[in-house]
Parts: sequence; structure tokens; C-alpha cells
Amino acid sequence: KREGQETTAHTGIAMLALKSGAPVLPVACIGSRRNLPIGWLNPLVVRVGEPLLLSEYRGQKINSENMEKV
Repeated sequence: KREGQETTAHTGIAMLALKSGAPVLPVACIGSRRNLPIGWLNPLVVRVGEPLLLSEYRGQKINSENMEKV
């Protein structure tokens, strides 16, 4: 994807979060696709969003259909 475009999360993230009970932290890396000559500094901004709690999905069967919903 190009910089500035959202990407969708992979279903494995949902499975790990549900099995572990851990929240999911959405993260964006801005500036990671710039091509600069070796030795040039490339500014990179990392933004972390609010934690996503998936407790409402607890107890659901872990299969590909339910992971897509999450």
C-alpha cells in the first residue's frame, strides 16, 4: 500500500488477542517508504492509537469467519 492508505489487519492478530486477552494496539509508520541515498537520514513517525479491547468477542469459536468479524 502507498503511504497514507489504511491497511486491514490480518486475522491472526485477532486470534492472538482473543487467546491471550491482550489488547490490540493500532500502529502507523509514516515515512517508511521514502527512498533516500544510503547515509541520508529518513525521518520516521510512529503513531500508536488507542488500545482495541476485544472482550465483546470472547467465547466465540475461533475460526476464519469469526476472525474476519473481529
